[in-house]
Amino acid sequence: MTTTRHNNKWTVNEVLALQREYELLEWTVDEIAVKHGRSVRAILFKLQSEGFISSWDEARGFNSQVYEKSFVSEDILTPSLSDTSEEANEDFAEPSEPYKQDNLTTLKARIGSLEYAINNINITLAKLFAQFAENQINSISV
Repeated sequence: MTTTRHNNKWTVNEVLALQREYELLEWTVDEIAVKHGRSVRAILFKLQSEGFISSWDEARGFNSQVYEKSFVSEDILTPSLSDTSEEANEDFAEPSEPYKQDNLTTLKARIGSLEYAINNINITLAKLFAQFAENQINSISV
């Protein structure tokens, strides 16, 4: 996920949108993060600092185990060539169902964000076409 607003200050409008999305629309933290262009961690910090949640564990759609796994370095995840133990192979088994569900939630959030962006583009294009048509009519009548 790209965090286009990383290190940007939160605006009042953005905090109000965050509250609306979390409390009213009941979006997950993943969906909110995608929409705001911020990391899940940034969303969690803001939800907690604004008093919408008292701890990360109660945040809707947040799985701390999956979150912690995503910060494990690639070197730890890659087994050495000499390691052929059964225990090493267990570490690379098929992802668990909750992990798959979190990936599905993230994918749905990204799709939702893309739909939102496409809708905004369509609205902007409609306005531009209307303005262009109005300009053409005005230039003909002059």
